[in-house]
Amino acid sequence: MAFPVQKIFLAGLLSISMFVMAFAAEQPRPGIVVSSIAEHSGAERSGLLEGDILQSWNAGEAQGSLESPFDLLLVETEQLPRGRIVVAGWRGNEPRQWTFEPGHLGLKTRPNFPSALLLQYLQGEDLVRKGSLAEGTERWRAAANQASPSESALLPMWLLARVAEALAENNEWQQADRAYAEVLGRTDGVKPQIKAHLLRAWGDTFKQRGDWTNAEKHYREAEELVREIAPDSLLRANLLDLQGEAERRLADLAHSEQHFWQAMEIQRRLSPESLDLANSLCGQGNIAARRGEMDKAQDLQNQALHIRERLAPGSMELAASFISLGNLALTRNDLDQAEKFFRQSLKIREELSPGSLELSNSLTSLSHVFWNRGDLDKTEQYQTQALEIALKIAPESPDAHRTRRHDQSGEIPKTSTGDSTTDRPGEL
Repeated sequence: MAFPVQKIFLAGLLSISMFVMAFAAEQPRPGIVVSSIAEHSGAERSGLLEGDILQSWNAGEAQGSLESPFDLLLVETEQLPRGRIVVAGWRGNEPRQWTFEPGHLGLKTRPNFPSALLLQYLQGEDLVRKGSLAEGTERWRAAANQASPSESALLPMWLLARVAEALAENNEWQQADRAYAEVLGRTDGVKPQIKAHLLRAWGDTFKQRGDWTNAEKHYREAEELVREIAPDSLLRANLLDLQGEAERRLADLAHSEQHFWQAMEIQRRLSPESLDLANSLCGQGNIAARRGEMDKAQDLQNQALHIRERLAPGSMELAASFISLGNLALTRNDLDQAEKFFRQSLKIREELSPGSLELSNSLTSLSHVFWNRGDLDKTEQYQTQALEIALKIAPESPDAHRTRRHDQSGEIPKTSTGDSTTDRPGEL
């Protein structure tokens, strides 16, 4: 029989145990959670499933923890192009390992939220998926504001970045710009590489709406930031590629070529035969075509195609190669070959990026084939489809103005190789 003092002591122990158990239940396992996996991607081939928790990565002598989705972005940009990566984590209560090979990873993750924030986040995700964008993103903002001071500053930052991303995905450009400005205003004290990734993501939204001037501005700002701390890095090379592509679109060929070559110098040393190098090769090939150096352009595009077919089959990068090769065929007046390449690009973009400017430009490219054949009905069909998409996404973009002008005049000028598409060197 227990004495009163013993009863009090035992009751106290029980209360403490229950508190510890409740606290432990509230504390999520360290790491990041797999939220989506693209079909035919490296993540899918690794055996990952949605809901798996990733905690650390290892690439020989290089290794690190995965405490935030930003960490995975840095690993994907800086380490994966160099070679195989082994990631450790959990599936339920079972420890697991997955191997990522160089190539298109196709993986999205989220923080492993504490239970209270998880509910807010999942509610927001469901609302956004059902079309209630304003209400859904407001849940994410609320979750960001409710994050405990003891939580990493990256958690609310990631939530606000997710708000910006969702707004951009729904073509709410002005709200997306304000959201990106807000999250960048919270980057004091974080790794400069994370700020650079956010600037790159914001630049990508300008690219999506065909605003190459602002895209170049944000890529340049990100590259200057990385150059200060990691001048010989693959992240910097990626940003040089993006900056070079924007400059090419703005007809600044001298700076564009310079930045593509700088990127290639880094990539040939750190990640030869990588998708990063293919992006630079494609960009240089488009510049060569613009200058009328067709043999050089063909060689560079073939090199890029070989890498992309091997490392990123069925990807947006491969679609860009098909467009560039189609434009070269169109310049040679090989209309059958041009149509073949453009249709291959169209198929990929219809599947991966429906309703995008990339898809609009693939349709415009096909219209050039039928214009050169004298098939005005098909020309009008593809031009109309392209215009509808461009006007919906970014009515003031150069793509929309160009397509509208051609549609109204009934004239389609001869394609300037590489300029009728968003053959993009590099994606988040």
